[in-house]
Amino acid sequence: VGIVQYLDPSQRAVLAVGALSKQDWVGVVSFDSAAQWVVPVRQNANPRATVDAIRQIGTGGGTEIPAGLELACEGVEKLGPDQVSIKHVLLLTDGQSRGAGYDELLARLHKAGASLSTIGVGDDVNPKLLADLAHNGKGRYYPIADPTRLPQVFIKEARTIHRSLILE
Repeated sequence: VGIVQYLDPSQRAVLAVGALSKQDWVGVVSFDSAAQWVVPVRQNANPRATVDAIRQIGTGGGTEIPAGLELACEGVEKLGPDQVSIKHVLLLTDGQSRGAGYDELLARLHKAGASLSTIGVGDDVNPKLLADLAHNGKGRYYPIADPTRLPQVFIKEARTIHRSLILE
């Protein structure tokens, strides 16, 4: 499981980790004008450490979605089928991004066997971009007007992934 996140100050995204087991894999990328690993892709053996790292993410700068997705691609490309059966990237952003190259990044995710869902948060969301990314990424788009709904979306995504794994 890969999670690319641009988090608001409330840091509600930490609940996503609570929906994962210690056998799941997690990675967290923070991005504004640049992207960086907050939690490199690894097994979720220490959820508390992952939560602590997520809580350190601040806000700032622009929104460079391609830079965040680039790191997410690198993370899922390194995971083999012997490590994880289902790879999924969850992008949390307002969708106001400079940059391009989405088709290439989605092709890389597809080749790595990963899907992409998007969550649009904020007053100035770009729903077309986020819906297109989710559709082309074989995932779901969640428009969120009320940030207090974020935990339910994260939990729903985690359950959907686990349900797919059980069916598989």
